[in-house]
Amino acid sequence: MPVAVGALLVVGTVALTGLLLRMPLDDLSYATTMSGTPGTFSAKHCHGVRSGRVTSLTCTGTFVAEDGRLTDHSAELTDAPPDRDEPITVQRRPDGSYIQPLVFRVALDLTAVFGIVGAAAMMLVIVRALSSRDTVPARVPGRSRPKVRGPVPILLALLAIGCWAAAVLSFAIAIATVFFRF
Repeated sequence: MPVAVGALLVVGTVALTGLLLRMPLDDLSYATTMSGTPGTFSAKHCHGVRSGRVTSLTCTGTFVAEDGRLTDHSAELTDAPPDRDEPITVQRRPDGSYIQPLVFRVALDLTAVFGIVGAAAMMLVIVRALSSRDTVPARVPGRSRPKVRGPVPILLALLAIGCWAAAVLSFAIAIATVFFRF
C-alpha cells in the first residue's frame, strides 16, 4: 500500500474519531449541567408517539428553572419516563427544547464511539495486511514475501483492542445506571 494511501486512511480514522466524540460530549455537557438551564418539569398531559415499532412518551407541562427566573407553562418533553406523577429534573436547551440529562445516554454514546473507532482501526490493519500480499508475484516463495511489520499495524491493532475494551466497559456502565438509577 502506498504511504500516501495509508496516511490518508489514518487521517480519516482520526477525523472520524473527532466527529464521533461530539456525540457523547453533547450529552455529557447536559448531564453535568455545563449546558442548558437546569430545572424541573411537571407533566400535565402525556401521549404516546409512534415511530415505526417504537412508541415514545411525549408530555406537555410546566418547566420551572432552578433559579426561579424562568417558567414555561407550555413545555414539551419527548421521551419522557413512564412515571410522570412526580417532577422530573431536566435541562432546557438554548433552542427551547428539553432534555433529561442521563448518564445512560452518555455511556451509550461512548459505547458507539469506541466501537466504531475500534472497527475503523481494525479495518486499517486488515487493509494493510491484504495490500502487502498483492505486491509480490505469485511465483515467489511464501517465505520471501514481505510480512506486515512495523509499528503502525501493531499500534492500530492495539488501538482497536483498547477501543473495544472501552466500548464493553461503557456498555457495562450504561447497564449499571439502569439498575442503580444514576
